Amino acid sequence: MTTHRPSTRMTAVWAILAFAVTVAVALLGVSKAPGSPFDEAAHLDYVAKLSHGHMPKVYEQYGQDVLGELACDNPRGEAWAGLEPCGSKHYTPGLAPWGGLSTATNYAPTYYALTAVPYRVCDVTTSLHPRVCGRVANTLWLGAASVGFFLLMMLLGCAVLPALLVSVGTSLMPAVLLQGITVNPDAAVQAFAAWLAVLAVWMATRSRIGHWKQVLLMGLAGVFTVTAKETTLVSFSVVMLMLAFLLSHGRPRADQVRRWAAIAGTVAVVVLVAALSRILQPDLRGVGGVNTLEELSKVPADVIDDGALGAFGASMAPFTGLVWGPLAGPYLFAVSAAMTAITWGLALQIRLPRRLVRTAQEPAPVPSDGVVVEKTPGEGAFPVLAIALSWILPAALIVLTWLSSRAVPYQQRYYMATAALLLVMGTATTTNPWLRWLSAGVLALTSAMVVQSLLTA
Repeated sequence: MTTHRPSTRMTAVWAILAFAVTVAVALLGVSKAPGSPFDEAAHLDYVAKLSHGHMPKVYEQYGQDVLGELACDNPRGEAWAGLEPCGSKHYTPGLAPWGGLSTATNYAPTYYALTAVPYRVCDVTTSLHPRVCGRVANTLWLGAASVGFFLLMMLLGCAVLPALLVSVGTSLMPAVLLQGITVNPDAAVQAFAAWLAVLAVWMATRSRIGHWKQVLLMGLAGVFTVTAKETTLVSFSVVMLMLAFLLSHGRPRADQVRRWAAIAGTVAVVVLVAALSRILQPDLRGVGGVNTLEELSKVPADVIDDGALGAFGASMAPFTGLVWGPLAGPYLFAVSAAMTAITWGLALQIRLPRRLVRTAQEPAPVPSDGVVVEKTPGEGAFPVLAIALSWILPAALIVLTWLSSRAVPYQQRYYMATAALLLVMGTATTTNPWLRWLSAGVLALTSAMVVQSLLTA
């Protein structure tokens, strides 16, 4: 930890540098025309329609922009072989996979509406193809994640250099980077995790906002982020666990119980609102067609246990998921696997900060230099519970998903944001400087390897 704190202006300069480096490397990745396993056409279709002021209905078919983009691929993807020739005046959606169903339209428009703004700017001001504009727009989410993690590490008392290397490095790990250079909402989840944690730590340690207002504000932030992408719930739950420890530290037992109950109730409300948002999307936006994937996606109850175990395993090795060409080399896989091991080791080192300002509810003197001291909130308990949540909650979500849709989707990319959050917090607060520099060094090496791999692709 460091007792020297840079000025607000210099912190902003370093944050801008983190954003610029992340986006620059991501744009380099975009220029290499990456392949995408993330239903990119469906996400791009949603973004493109919103950028033109059209709110798509649930299960609406693909629009002409995306169909034309896929028809003119060279070589054209096998799944899109039935479309009319490139340059046709009209493309028939029914000739696309699954009868032209845009599989992303059953999600709330939050992520898509935000991404549509930079997409529209790119579309209007450049001659880039729609898919390239969508990918350029999505790189900004990775940049936002790097900034959020950098600020979080600074709030937790980390020095600038390791904070910069780690915050940028988490965004440039191969499996994470692929999310940011293709069009999909998973890159946004990384940014959501970072900024939820920044908000919680700042309010609980440095603001004079009352504890009940803090819980309310975090609840509103949770509704916004979890309805945007349900997998944010894992990161949100870890952040709320942290807030519970921060707000209840040093309080009388009865007050602690009330604060824990309020936070648990807030998480439950966010889950309920997110579920209702998903269920009510057809009523809110209308239905534009038949869900041709409904029967194919349903699975019997006897596969729930396999799905839950799969989600549990995926959450334990989040950085070794699907990658693409230049990001899929054996050396990059090796360092990604190493970072997975380092992540869980550092997660056990997390020490939460004490409150750094006085309030009417907490008049006793507290440290003012940002140094993590003995008897920190949740000492010993928070790291173990946070890891348990990040491993067990995905399995529980599989059961809930099956109950609502009879499907059991799980992929490692769903859980990378939570692992990155714990990695960042552990690196910032560990009392072992060798572990901090090990994390920073391996991530710096990974980032250099990624850049080299992209430059030579």
